[in-house]
Amino acid sequence: MEEIINKKSGFAVIIGRSNAGKSTLLNALVGTKLAIATPKPQTTRHVIHGVFNDDRGQIVFVDTPGFLTEKRSPLTPKLTEKIKQSLHGVEVIIYVVDTSRAIGQEEKRLLSLVRDLASCHILKNTER
Repeated sequence: MEEIINKKSGFAVIIGRSNAGKSTLLNALVGTKLAIATPKPQTTRHVIHGVFNDDRGQIVFVDTPGFLTEKRSPLTPKLTEKIKQSLHGVEVIIYVVDTSRAIGQEEKRLLSLVRDLASCHILKNTER
């Protein structure tokens, strides 16, 4: 535990269902419009890295494509694989949930993927 506290850099992956607000959160955390944020599902198709630096250290935030359980397009399995690959070797998983929507299969399946992987989960309340 002390090793984590004294660390000066780390990776935090941002995950969640499509349109939960992951890219908007990334943009807010790094202080610039780095990721495209639209109401269209699966806008983020590639993993996007945003870096936050200050005198305490550096955090690399990793924005991932939205998680979908239904095969809405041929892209869905590829995007799901990108999410899974992003989870390896990170210190923190930020799990973004849109509280204006009911908990669905996406949230349940994604939670089962990350349950034992990270030291911290963060719930973000989005207002629409």
